[in-house]
Amino acid sequence: MTHDRLLGKQLYRGLIVVLLVLLANVSVAQDEENNEVGLYGTLRGGLSFPSSTVDAYSNEAGSLEFDTGYDAGFSAGFQLTDWVRWDLVDFSYFRSNRVPNSVTMNLPEDLYIGYGGNGLSLSTGFRFGDFRASSRFRPYVSMGLGATRAEIDFNGEDTSEWGMNADIGFGIEYALWKHLAIGLRYQFRWVNMDVDFDPVPPPGGLRLVDLSVQYQTLSLELVFF
Repeated sequence: MTHDRLLGKQLYRGLIVVLLVLLANVSVAQDEENNEVGLYGTLRGGLSFPSSTVDAYSNEAGSLEFDTGYDAGFSAGFQLTDWVRWDLVDFSYFRSNRVPNSVTMNLPEDLYIGYGGNGLSLSTGFRFGDFRASSRFRPYVSMGLGATRAEIDFNGEDTSEWGMNADIGFGIEYALWKHLAIGLRYQFRWVNMDVDFDPVPPPGGLRLVDLSVQYQTLSLELVFF
């Protein structure tokens, strides 16, 4: 198993445990403190910096390089306390062009599989920071998990596949008015997809490939309360 794939799966499993524990603790704290829960939503857009690796039979089989792309999305959720927000729904669309002649593959002859450079994700997550109404500057860290549907190129044919998604990041907001803030947000995302296809004729005999995509985003974000 390659280092990227192992690290990504550990990140995904760890975030599942952390988010479930945090959700339970936040719910208890909310009942004890009897704080008012507030709704909020965000709109964001920015730059995306992706890369990808291809694993065949748990061995690294290739990689691809991409130009800087873009990422756009929105989220909606609840501010549970002055220190915790829950992005109940977070949607992103991302796109980037592959760098010409950047493909390196160690797969059976006449077999090619790779990430097409675009897709969409749907996830949930938490932000932890200083979200008090009295604070003008509001720094925070974030984590989330969900699913991503990405474009896959298999021997010249484009298809779309679902995969699991995990992300961590940080950001800062500046309150413009009571009901509006502007912010800068960074996220690192990891996506893994198991691509199943008709067996490749001998000597390849390959029918399952793991595609791992890592990409970083830097976005401007509007936050509405």
